Amino acid sequence: ELVHATSHPVDVCACGVCVVLNAMIVQRGDLMSAEISRYVDEFLRSLEASRSILNTNGILSCMRGLSRHHLNEVVGHLLKSELPHSVNVVKSLQVIAKDPKLVEDMMDSLCEMCTLGKIFDDTIPDPKKKQKYNPDAPPLMHLPQSATCALGEVLSISETQETADSLFVLLFCTLMLRLASAIESAYEIQTPQDAVAAMQAFADCAQDEDLQKVLAGDATRKLCKKAEWVGGIAELAVAFAANQQDLLEDSVDFLQQYLIGGDHPGHAVAVTTMLVEFLPHCADNRSVLEQIVHTLMGRLGSNVDPRIKAQALKGLGN
Repeated sequence: ELVHATSHPVDVCACGVCVVLNAMIVQRGDLMSAEISRYVDEFLRSLEASRSILNTNGILSCMRGLSRHHLNEVVGHLLKSELPHSVNVVKSLQVIAKDPKLVEDMMDSLCEMCTLGKIFDDTIPDPKKKQKYNPDAPPLMHLPQSATCALGEVLSISETQETADSLFVLLFCTLMLRLASAIESAYEIQTPQDAVAAMQAFADCAQDEDLQKVLAGDATRKLCKKAEWVGGIAELAVAFAANQQDLLEDSVDFLQQYLIGGDHPGHAVAVTTMLVEFLPHCADNRSVLEQIVHTLMGRLGSNVDPRIKAQALKGLGN
């Protein structure tokens, strides 16, 4: 069939197949939903076998065309790939992100995958399968880690700069939450490197010199240390608040939903830390100032994490 023929050993034939297939996908791609996973796998195999840039570009065009009809399914299947992502998975994610009609929905979906659900798979395996399981070091859930890597990969291309600017609050807050959940967990497992890399890609893509400066300094080291990561979050929050005051209201509204913590113990700590650092920059916006103060007052209860209470007291004291 045509999908399989995109890896034809004769380059001219393979390129011709890509042209025909791409035209068919444009016209009838909505009818291909039943076998999205197989098509994506075939495209990845064809990319691996490709012998020319022309053929590679043709296959990537087919991948992007299929995404225009089934974005979540295509991206979702690409994210199931092993980590670190292969060159061809990265190319596929990036070619989708280069499409102005797809990039915002793609990033929105990736951000949701980064912050929802568990970080660690603490499901006890079936004893009959004789799988090794250490309750003190359970395996990482694949999806949030893969989505974090994907965000860094698509933010590393210049074509996503405009989207990074328009989704600044969503991307910055999501990556701050991801940094927190990657290192603050019930287990002594540190996995912040992918989140740090994604934040660095975001700062570069948005051309935010203040975030770049902080990440080039001691904050990156702090973010990779379980005992110091809150300090790294604080430094990034200060850089953001000092130079993006017009975005503080939207940021505070977005962060409120993560104050409870849920499956991510670090979320509430990170959000409280960020609000404390936002506070000195809200003098000209009384409603945001009152909202933050009210939120911090609610963090003083007897059953609140001592770190959260300490941050709230710091903010109210200032």
